[in-house]
Amino acid sequence: MELLLRLKKFPLNLAIIIISTLVLNGCAGNVNIAEPITAKTQLSEKQGVVVLRVINTSTYPLPFNFVTIAPKNLNESKEVKFERLQALKTHVSDNNIFASAVSSGSYSLADIYSHHVNGDFMYSRGAAADAKFGTFNVEAGKVTDLGTIIYYPKPQGDQYLNTLTRLPSENHGELLANFFPFYNFDREQGLTWNEDELEEDRRSLYVSIAQNPITFKEKLLTDDGSIYFIGKLGVIIKRLGNDEWDIEAVDTNVDLSVIEQDRAGNIIIAGNEGKVFIKRIGADWQDISINNFNNIKQVIFRENNEVDLLSFSQNSMQVFRGNIAEMQPNWQLMASYSSYHGWKDGDGNVQAISALPKDKRQPRKKQKVRAIFNVKAASEANQHVVTITYGNEHQLAAFGHGVKKEFSYQPTNWQVTELESSLDIKKTIQAGAVKIAIEEAGFWSMTGRPTFYRVDPENQNLVVIASSIKSCKEGYTQKGKLCIKGEARKNISSKAFSFVSLPWFKNQNEALSIVSFRSYNFWTSRSKTDYKIVKSNDSGISWQETELELPNEYCMNIITEVKERILLSCAGVSSDFYESLDFGETWQHVREHENF
Repeated sequence: MELLLRLKKFPLNLAIIIISTLVLNGCAGNVNIAEPITAKTQLSEKQGVVVLRVINTSTYPLPFNFVTIAPKNLNESKEVKFERLQALKTHVSDNNIFASAVSSGSYSLADIYSHHVNGDFMYSRGAAADAKFGTFNVEAGKVTDLGTIIYYPKPQGDQYLNTLTRLPSENHGELLANFFPFYNFDREQGLTWNEDELEEDRRSLYVSIAQNPITFKEKLLTDDGSIYFIGKLGVIIKRLGNDEWDIEAVDTNVDLSVIEQDRAGNIIIAGNEGKVFIKRIGADWQDISINNFNNIKQVIFRENNEVDLLSFSQNSMQVFRGNIAEMQPNWQLMASYSSYHGWKDGDGNVQAISALPKDKRQPRKKQKVRAIFNVKAASEANQHVVTITYGNEHQLAAFGHGVKKEFSYQPTNWQVTELESSLDIKKTIQAGAVKIAIEEAGFWSMTGRPTFYRVDPENQNLVVIASSIKSCKEGYTQKGKLCIKGEARKNISSKAFSFVSLPWFKNQNEALSIVSFRSYNFWTSRSKTDYKIVKSNDSGISWQETELELPNEYCMNIITEVKERILLSCAGVSSDFYESLDFGETWQHVREHENF
């Protein structure tokens, strides 16, 4: 949600006027909106279908949900207009699928465009294509597969240069067959981009983009001390245990968002469109994807080489199980859920989930289908809970909307029962020399921010980590909850902050973190955010501001899994990494973003 707060906001009454009169390519009246095809779509005698995928490699959290194409004869008549293709609703921010009916003719790409309304605010962003991007033809009754278009904000000094490139489809019509299976077409009669002499340049640009990701979805500390950072376009940046760096890749361009390792050392990475890859001990990455195009959000290793995959599509979630002892696991559906049908077992039978006394059972009401935003399972003290977040179909998970619903489940067979009350399960992670627990903000939270705890290594008790700096005026001494100077007593001043990076502990007592302070000017109605390095000498019970400086003002992500030094990522800005061996006093540049 913090990323959204950094976006430019427009009041809705002003924004609608602007957008309704101007778009990237002129007047809105000069644009035809082409919605995704459905089973009821009837193409005219002069229409074909244009299909493509758009990948967003930036940290911008909202999908590019429109693609504008320009007909060659645009200026010949007022009747000839831009065609703006609308994305299939998948609630996925990074990969978006398009397939629309378009009139026959010759076209070029004009732009990709993001336009979303949330309450009283509207969010919009676009990136235009240049004349070298290429042209393509649409013919009646045929499919024009444009493959994948990639958006990349190339770092250039203290600014970004919006960059677009494209990759041809390796299997013509695959996207159409996967996401629009009702549409029958002849793959042998397919069309794509017209050939030109720039394909080698585009391929070179694609490789440079892939090797220099500016954001990482997830990371994993392995048993040998290596850290895997999942980039975009199937690229994995790897920091080896000997402090060297390497790049690996899997054969996909879709977004990968989860990585886990089992006790034997096997690593699984998974993400959108059902993609799953495994790296067995001593072997290369292997594709073991499921025959399903859901978004995989969690990998759970079980006993006897079994693996559970938690996935969701727009309107339902599914749990698949496979055995990685098999070279190609036979993924079986264990359970599914939708807001309309509730829980079903792997055979499609409705589960009787009421395990509560009759007087505590809630009457089950059928409701309209709600979109699934996320799914997550957690376990603590023999309690196994799966949390499903869902909301209205027109909403987006990136806006922070959604209702969470929790169920208890049996890991062996995914039999699900109702929870009488929500379980307090906190996520525990390594933060340098200690472990910390994270409690997500609840519905009634005043700040909307998570609460952090230090895990006491002796008794495993949780100690709250402060999120403010308390101080007294000069000459006063802090005693308890007061500032004292002789007989004078004053309240301690408190300056609240938000953790930009997780706290990192040098030892049980000393900690460092990067935080943000926000101030609001009543007279100008403007807010200001300052980023500071703070330190603690009492295990995070209290913090002090420092004069320490970051190696780059935008590099603020501490990799807390590293214990012997502070490793700092510039994720969100570039693929640079810095490290400090002296607790933030000095920084060394250990991985540099390529200037391509």
